[in-house]
Amino acid sequence: MIASSIRLGKIAGIEIGVNYSLLLIAALVTYQLYAFELPQRAPGFSESSYLVYGVFGALLFFASILWHELAHSLMARFYKIRVRRIVLFFLGGVAEIEQEPRKAHQEFWIAILGPISSVVLGGLFLGAGSLIGGATVMAEVFFWLGLINILLAIFNMIPGFPLDGGRVLRAAIWWISGSYLRATRWASYIGQGFAYFLILSGIVSLFVNTLLIGSALWLLILGVFLLNAAKGHLQSAHVRVGLSGISLGELVRNRMPVDASWPLPYAIDMMAVGSGGVASAAPVVRNGQLVGVLALETLQVLPRLQWGGTRVENVMVPIDRVRAVEAQRDLYEALQDEDLRQQPYLLITDDRRPIGFLSQRDIMNFAERRLRST
Repeated sequence: MIASSIRLGKIAGIEIGVNYSLLLIAALVTYQLYAFELPQRAPGFSESSYLVYGVFGALLFFASILWHELAHSLMARFYKIRVRRIVLFFLGGVAEIEQEPRKAHQEFWIAILGPISSVVLGGLFLGAGSLIGGATVMAEVFFWLGLINILLAIFNMIPGFPLDGGRVLRAAIWWISGSYLRATRWASYIGQGFAYFLILSGIVSLFVNTLLIGSALWLLILGVFLLNAAKGHLQSAHVRVGLSGISLGELVRNRMPVDASWPLPYAIDMMAVGSGGVASAAPVVRNGQLVGVLALETLQVLPRLQWGGTRVENVMVPIDRVRAVEAQRDLYEALQDEDLRQQPYLLITDDRRPIGFLSQRDIMNFAERRLRST
């Protein structure tokens, strides 16, 4: 989603992005305020006033969504859960939290704080409108924003996973049952049921009244989005249960090292002998010390005719350029870490002492075999 987004900067260290789809919605919100809401709520003002305050109201509307997502994000950060970014898009906003909460109470507070923040903000907008008073355009913008934020909180508390209400429901089932997977399964099924209800409502609206085609399309889009999200989260839960509790240290295999001074063709031959087939990478040692990694991928830029005059030390990846990760690191959490996924190789350490390394291919192959066996 972020790939097609405009980066706005960071708030509290969290990257903020706006998806291009939001530009259309911003125009629609502005038009709704300019052409309908404000002229009806505060008649007698100029069209230019309605337009200016329509733009102002649209900006505050999306700032309200950002406020809601920031509440989720900051609570996640409180529990030491990394937040990659917040992206605003045509259906609202999403905080891209790197991993699922580890405990039921964390899930509850991360989920509930969004609607609470929207209710608080809605109350502030209503209070500001009352202070301004009168049927002025500014007051009516604040009244509209106050109502919208409260409605946003109410909608998000519908128990349709992965809406906030669905996450609160999952947290409750998780706390009662003690099973993360069972809680996710029930929350996902309820969320899918709600999504099918929205889809069916959209289809019925299309046939009952053609004037409701706009609302019907929104119901269909939202229903399909929630349906896919609910199914996707259930699948992710199965992955989490299947891979959690496995440390990266358990994946480390003894690999035949190659010496930094060896000619490259000889090193490749030895890699084949030591693994029963050419390994994708091998540790490089010098005087018994680990100094790098010889990865076959790095040889793709070196013409084969030059291999004979090349030593391992000339093409290896120096060990200080390989990301070090403690052996106790959980496999599932490592797969969720975007920074680690971008590293082709990981140096596995035990109390900062190197014990081996893993390639992304090793990690993914193990994960796939594990999930097929569960």
